Amino acid sequence: MNRFFLISGLLFTALFVFVNCATHQPVAFKSPNGRTLPLLYLDDCDDYEQQLVELDPNREVILLVHGCKASSGRFSTLKKVVESYGQQAICFNYDYRARLEQSAARLSKAIDQLATWIGPPQITIIGHSQGGLVARRALIKEQTDPLRADIPNIRLVTISSPFNGIKASAHCGLTSLHILSAGLSVLICQGIAGAIWSEVHPRAAFINLPGTVLDAVSDHLKIVTDERGTCRRHDPSGKCVESDLVFTLEEQYHTVVDSDQRVTNVELKVGHARVVGMAEYPPYKLVEVLQKYDVIRADSAISAVEQKVILAQLYQY
Repeated sequence: MNRFFLISGLLFTALFVFVNCATHQPVAFKSPNGRTLPLLYLDDCDDYEQQLVELDPNREVILLVHGCKASSGRFSTLKKVVESYGQQAICFNYDYRARLEQSAARLSKAIDQLATWIGPPQITIIGHSQGGLVARRALIKEQTDPLRADIPNIRLVTISSPFNGIKASAHCGLTSLHILSAGLSVLICQGIAGAIWSEVHPRAAFINLPGTVLDAVSDHLKIVTDERGTCRRHDPSGKCVESDLVFTLEEQYHTVVDSDQRVTNVELKVGHARVVGMAEYPPYKLVEVLQKYDVIRADSAISAVEQKVILAQLYQY
């Protein structure tokens, strides 16, 4: 009987892992000549719901990279914001608990696909929070399988990304603690952060050896958020019930990353989640910065007031 329950448990576990870890149906790009080509790790910012994506190869592609505890669907509305300016966007979807190096390698392959099969005049990558770490890592010369040298002009935009490591995970970088706890601290770190636990603490090689960004990257717009005193959610009386402080300024600035002459730091007083938009909170400040640096382009046929109305309508959900 005990053997029966053991085998049943193992079968149930195997089924659970299979169902939850099965790969998504591949998304395909429909080319102008009617051909369909697979797009690995990319979707229509809808968590792989739509299986066929159409992109104009003659226009810039904006590639959105989500952050921690999120998926591509988090940026479905931000994609619509980009489209409201007459531009096109697509999302990179990855498991936020998987190793950052693995996610960066996959993003690198996705960029290579876009450049090979679509050949847009420019690819702009926008990464929020952890997505910014993944985005920059995908574009460094030290990648095991770096992007081709003939990739077209690439722009990088990172938002609220902890390039200097996450202070709250500092204990995960203490070898002495791991030894004293007989490895229990490693299990705790992994249980909380997943496979990225060894990459995001301030002592991690991923943080301290950020690599050199490829020459193909023309510029890196680095949006730093001052999240002190910000609120993500209020109760009906207006009292803050959830802070929007996730990363400090110190966690977002990094001496090596910022020393690259292509980096432009722009500091915004806004919360970590609200900077990219939430229900009832359109990303007005982010859009203003992206317009200023020509990442998204104001439509001369629509006034600034009309554009704000469009943003407000998009975030009424």
